[in-house]
Amino acid sequence: MNPSHPQQKSDISVVQLAEALVQGDVLIALQERGEAAPAWGYLNLLAHSDRGSLQRVRDFNQSRRPLSGWGTVVFDLIVDMLNSAPTDDDLQSLQRKALVPLELKIWGGGETLCSPQDLDILVRSAFYRYMGQL
Repeated sequence: MNPSHPQQKSDISVVQLAEALVQGDVLIALQERGEAAPAWGYLNLLAHSDRGSLQRVRDFNQSRRPLSGWGTVVFDLIVDMLNSAPTDDDLQSLQRKALVPLELKIWGGGETLCSPQDLDILVRSAFYRYMGQL
């Protein structure tokens, strides 16, 4: 511990962060710490959450319409994902083949994700490329 930097009361370990990344829970983990979510955290939710988690996010936000910004885009993308991937295998394939590569491209600096509109455009483009491969 660095005495000049007080330790935060809810430090997240590297292992906890890694688990959150692969489970699509980065947004929740950061919100629990009171931190702002990075833009890529919204993509992480879409790319790694299972069907039940996506349905819970959709159902929770459905009654809160109209949303704005990130919430609207994420809600609309979840609805489209669930409608276009009728089975768990279809959803996992969409995530692995379309969204995880996009996530890696963003982390590597090959794409920029700064706004809800960027998320919408990039995810929908990844969906269309994936659907064209089927």
